[in-house]
Amino acid sequence: VWRDQLGLSNSVPWKLTIRPQKDLPAVPSLPDMPSDVAILVTDVLEINALGRDDYGVSDLGLHWDFASDSIQAVKAMTTAVKIQPKRSDQKLFERIFRWSPAIHRIPEDSTVEIVAFANDFFPDRERAESTVHRIHVLGKEKHAELVRQKLESLLARVEEVTRLEEKVMANTSALAENEKLSEAEKGERIGKVNEDQERNAKNLEELAKEGMNALQEALKNPVFTEQALQEWAKNLEQMMKLSQNQMKEAGDKLKSAQKNSNPESRKEDLAEAQKKEQEALEALEKMQGKVNQDLDDLQALTLAERLRKVGSQEAEISAALHKIIPETIGMLPKEMPDQFKKVGMTLANQQDAAHADSRQLQSEINRFFERTQKKNYGEVSKEITEAKTAEELERIGGMIQDNVAMEATRNLGEWAERFAKWADKLEPPKEESGDGKGDGKSGESPKDLTKALVALLRLREKEMTLRQQTELLDAQRGDDANYKERAGELSGTQKKLGEDLSKLAEENELPPLVTPFRQTGEAMSEAESLLKKPQTDQTTLTTQVKSIDLLTDLINLINEQAKRQNPSQSKPQEGEGESMAQQMAFLMQLMSPGKKPGEAMSMSPGGGNRSGGSTERPGGNADGDAAGKAGADRNVDKASGAAGAILPSEFRETLESYFKAIEQEAN
Repeated sequence: VWRDQLGLSNSVPWKLTIRPQKDLPAVPSLPDMPSDVAILVTDVLEINALGRDDYGVSDLGLHWDFASDSIQAVKAMTTAVKIQPKRSDQKLFERIFRWSPAIHRIPEDSTVEIVAFANDFFPDRERAESTVHRIHVLGKEKHAELVRQKLESLLARVEEVTRLEEKVMANTSALAENEKLSEAEKGERIGKVNEDQERNAKNLEELAKEGMNALQEALKNPVFTEQALQEWAKNLEQMMKLSQNQMKEAGDKLKSAQKNSNPESRKEDLAEAQKKEQEALEALEKMQGKVNQDLDDLQALTLAERLRKVGSQEAEISAALHKIIPETIGMLPKEMPDQFKKVGMTLANQQDAAHADSRQLQSEINRFFERTQKKNYGEVSKEITEAKTAEELERIGGMIQDNVAMEATRNLGEWAERFAKWADKLEPPKEESGDGKGDGKSGESPKDLTKALVALLRLREKEMTLRQQTELLDAQRGDDANYKERAGELSGTQKKLGEDLSKLAEENELPPLVTPFRQTGEAMSEAESLLKKPQTDQTTLTTQVKSIDLLTDLINLINEQAKRQNPSQSKPQEGEGESMAQQMAFLMQLMSPGKKPGEAMSMSPGGGNRSGGSTERPGGNADGDAAGKAGADRNVDKASGAAGAILPSEFRETLESYFKAIEQEAN
């Protein structure tokens, strides 16, 4: 208590109330990852994990579990990885984890449930976990079917663009012929037509970008031939050019007509706009016909691969049954030892899955024939129906459950052969390629060079994925046996890539490419030897990066050779579309490592958010390991969402009016 010379004293005491509050647990999340995504079994996925705490995060990681009906026994594997921040007071901790089904021993066609977890420094507290996210690890057949569905969805939305373009052209024509409207009213209506035209061009451009994402996925899948990839690249390039040329030019002419107060000049602008709209509409209709045919070929291809998959499953079940016959022959199911009961149940479940797949395939092939009326599709449809395929596969499943193994094995072998035969009959014929000895003046050489470019782009994609798998294995070795086995598998993959390169080198007839092919092959061979030791350290990674760089050099050289050998094709002839050099430039732009990386696909055929990370660019060190050792700090690249779908017209008009009103109010 005090008082000064002026008689001023202290104020009343400040009462302070302290209310204790329990320390809240850390909050982990996977912010960029949708609830359901799909990846190819050979992919490497980058998963962005985030941990928050009011005082500090002690560690952050991923934990996963999976369900699979695979016949192959699954050995012990890592099911969690974590890292620790360097500071104890880091309230927000964010890192990217690399995750690979191949490295973590997750078989194809499995469903993985994955969560982020985080701890704070509160003693003896259980770790907090995020919501569950699902990763569908797909084999090449199911992955190819999902890509096909996305491209089919793309075509449906291109049809909507075509319908809107018809509406724009009809409205433009009506305005040009209408003499009753005042110039002011006509200008206002032209503005609305221009809004439709600009929106339609933007929609088509977004669809082309979405198609590029699907094409990047297709590039990783061996089911898709170089010919199919080349055709779809042409389709997407045409979509992009159409949105940026004729449709944009039509919009510019409409905008000019809106601003032009001179009736004659306005009429000329409307006539030019109508001409460009007509060109765009004709191109859209022609493109739809081409895309429809490509989709038919793609569906035949994916159906054939799925038939082969069921056939291979039947062969695998037969081989597994054959191994246990000596130990179980003549036994009733209840008399079998537990270990064989478990094997029998697994095989019966696998047969049930094959039965379900065959029923689905039979239905799809029947509808496919009804739509296309092609003879070979009809023959396959008829044979599958007459053989009572689904019923017979179900009957074999009963045999496996009843331990009638000898007869089941014989029937399974027969069905494996049938499915392979049907697949061969259904698969579309491959385009005959030239001898590669053209002088640049024939029609074959440009086509061959483009296919060689696609093959090298695919090879580079696979080499980049292999480098990421090598880096991940080095960070998460597990026990010595696991490390040696995984490294051996990576060495086998590297050997296969080298063999693919050798085939391309043998087909090459361009002298400037001989030395680069040889140098690339030597780098791949060196990487294979290092992995075989096994060795997955920085030396091996540097060798793989060298292979990637040399493949990039080869790709650039092929592009240069195409330009030199085909100067006469610098401009495409009428109706031919793009020249070979332009097509190759588009492919290189599409598949450039500097572009948006390939990511996990959403399970929805219509697109949606895509999450994950690069399977293309050479990355830095892995960010964590199974032991919880902290990695170095690194910047985080956040994945962006995919292009939005086209809104229904009634919603578009309402939203356009709303935003227009806001703009006018702001002005």
